[in-house]
Amino acid sequence: MVRCEKYTSEEFYEICKTVMLKASLLKRFYASFCNFFGYTYMIKQELDVLNDCMGKMKTVDCPKRRINKSQLYKLLNYHSNAPMPKSGKIVCQILIGTQPVDWNNDNCDYYPVVFKIHHAVSDGIALLKTFVAVIADKLEVSEDPINSLKSFKQEKEDLFVNNQLKMFINGLEKLKMFLLIITLYPSLAVAYFTYKANDTNILHNTSLKQQTLIGINAEKSTNCIQPPQYITIAIPINVNAAELPSLRPGDVTIDDMNLSNSYSLVLLRLPIAVGNDKKSEFPANSQVIKRVKLINQEIDILKNSFEYQINLFFMQVVCAIFPQFFIKLILDRMHCTTVASIFAGPPKMTYDNRKLVLTDIIAWIAHMHNTGTSLGIITYDDRLHVAVNVDKALISDQNDVQRIADDIYKYLDILEKEVEAYSTGDL
Repeated sequence: MVRCEKYTSEEFYEICKTVMLKASLLKRFYASFCNFFGYTYMIKQELDVLNDCMGKMKTVDCPKRRINKSQLYKLLNYHSNAPMPKSGKIVCQILIGTQPVDWNNDNCDYYPVVFKIHHAVSDGIALLKTFVAVIADKLEVSEDPINSLKSFKQEKEDLFVNNQLKMFINGLEKLKMFLLIITLYPSLAVAYFTYKANDTNILHNTSLKQQTLIGINAEKSTNCIQPPQYITIAIPINVNAAELPSLRPGDVTIDDMNLSNSYSLVLLRLPIAVGNDKKSEFPANSQVIKRVKLINQEIDILKNSFEYQINLFFMQVVCAIFPQFFIKLILDRMHCTTVASIFAGPPKMTYDNRKLVLTDIIAWIAHMHNTGTSLGIITYDDRLHVAVNVDKALISDQNDVQRIADDIYKYLDILEKEVEAYSTGDL
């Protein structure tokens, strides 16, 4: 969401086109997907970026000058389910809103900008770095940046003066990791098919409609069905995400960018509802904090495992070597309830000497194979941004999807109260 304090809607649209056109220098935006003997590959296609990849969002009938949030959500749902241009051959699309939104109940105009991209072209981290390169004001950079990305990279480079020694050590590390992956992969497969990726609940449905509902927040409600005791969530991890909070406009340019997928996955067994009586694992007065302790135990196990490295090898090597039907056989046997992407975003971005301010970043995460729900959580401008994406075969009511997003904040408030009570000895 972009706050606009000066320009008209048409002026804003033209400015966005000019800014986003800078990203067209990245060759991956010109890719097209082809299939041959079970393998998918990308080829370059000729595109008119302004006409093929950019356009205005659909306008809605509104008696007032600004559309409300409910109308915005319906508009986002429409565009999220709309096919990509040229019968899906375009891998990215930028949609610019021309109707202001009543977003923060102030006198400023807020316009949505939607960036749709195929996940095979780029992961979210590389995409956010691209935004910083093309959007953020260079005037925001001070002469002596604190914890800048350039100084961080320079410190890493200074550790190795001899490049040949560095290459030799890296080669030994890769050989060691390859042997560990080959040795430990069978045990990880057993854990996935028996302990973690073995969910059976109403949110795991293999017959998806491929039509989604998305939500940001909603009205509160206490009506719900009996939740499962545990679910398995797939968490994408990208080690480059650690660079985002300290990424400054002067640290990166569009010429430095290289769109790629460098993420891996780990599976986390998440406690949801185990019980409320006094003998249960979760007493009623400390439900959330007890769950957090169990989650910390699972995370400690992940820290000491090679699950990240094994799955990275699977995604970067195995998925590239074997045909799609073989990969599908493996994924069909992994039953996760949802995908959750959680990371810290870049510093607050402005453009044109703060005349345009990027106030909110909402990341809707793509569904993974037959997992029809996903959750995107990103911190930006010292605030938490939550996005929920659910297939209509699982939840058909838009209000229920929005309620899920709203309940995340509710349970964070409960956790804060329990932590305060725990710290004072009341629990």
